[in-house]
Amino acid sequence: MSAKPADPSVAPATFGQRIVMVLRELLPDGGAAAAHWRGYRLGEGSVTVPDAATGLRERIERARAGTAAAKTGDVGEPPVSAWNTADGRAWLTVSLPQASATEHHAWLTHAQPLVATVLELAHAQSQISELERSKRLQQALYEIADLAGADLEMIEMLRRIHGVLGTLMYAGNCYIVLYDDQRETMRFL
Repeated sequence: MSAKPADPSVAPATFGQRIVMVLRELLPDGGAAAAHWRGYRLGEGSVTVPDAATGLRERIERARAGTAAAKTGDVGEPPVSAWNTADGRAWLTVSLPQASATEHHAWLTHAQPLVATVLELAHAQSQISELERSKRLQQALYEIADLAGADLEMIEMLRRIHGVLGTLMYAGNCYIVLYDDQRETMRFL
């Protein structure tokens, strides 16, 4: 079986959508699952499969609140799996029709590492993006330092600095101004 090449016109799925895809793959017919995450880089979010599984969402809320019964599983309710992630904390629960408590635990045991992997991947992608931004900023600072020490006319140096700033952000309305604190005046260069 050969792998299909990625279609560049299709945007990659968000990590929440990836979690939904993982859960849909794992769930038997009639099953429902909910996941929730909270972290510094990834923020806070939740998904349910199918979308209407509100009871599971409430179950996770009780587990997040620290209700002891919610963590261990009330009679007739599935347990909630909770774990620390590289970025914060995550919760997962499932409802399987006609399943025993052992089957619910087994499903959670298999699903948790997959959901955790999606969250870890999203965390790693966030770190990579942050490092790339830092690299662009550092490169821009080096370029500006080089321009400041170059033997250029002021107009040319400012034009080039404006060009460097344009690589970091929109710089169409960016001006360099000299402020004279004794006269309390500004001069646009």
